[in-house]
Amino acid sequence: MTPLVTRALAQAGLLEALEARERGDVSRLEALRPHLEAADWLLLGALANEIREREMGPDVRVFANVRPDADRSASDLVGEPHEGGIPFLRKVALARIFSGPAARLRVGWDGLGMEFAQVTLAFGANELFGAVRFKDGELVTVDALLGHGKRSKLEPAQVVKRREIARFLTRAGRRALFATAEGTFEEYTEEAASSEHAATSPTEISLP
Repeated sequence: MTPLVTRALAQAGLLEALEARERGDVSRLEALRPHLEAADWLLLGALANEIREREMGPDVRVFANVRPDADRSASDLVGEPHEGGIPFLRKVALARIFSGPAARLRVGWDGLGMEFAQVTLAFGANELFGAVRFKDGELVTVDALLGHGKRSKLEPAQVVKRREIARFLTRAGRRALFATAEGTFEEYTEEAASSEHAATSPTEISLP
């Protein structure tokens, strides 16, 4: 957290919430709820993002065309169409602030849109899920092909779309971990995510 953000949170009286959470002082955190619910939405997001960073690190699990696991500890926030905007971002931030330590907070992009769902990662979310689609809304199938430009080679569309997501997350300082149907995760390296024509070479890892 930068000194500027720290100072802003302190001036807004939000650092106390961070300190109470780190102490495990749930009663004090709950006492601060009215103040937090009325806080500036950007500062609330900065607080939630700092909590996520401290407790979860940079990893973002992405369930793209893969059904999320049935872990009861995970909280799903599924926005309805046109429900995006500041109110939903506040909902995500407050969910992170009042969740348990290292809680899994998943946001679905089917109703919100991929771009907006990615914004929620800066407000405390640490997992994304949904169906991968073309710009016209058509579902990306296993055999669909897609190119980056007029002269680019065609590649499996699912690979291209996953690389687009990974590139965004990498630029934001996150690590994209894509869920597989087998229950493992594939990490897209920064090199693979930032190179439009690089061969896809995910590294399979297992997570708890």
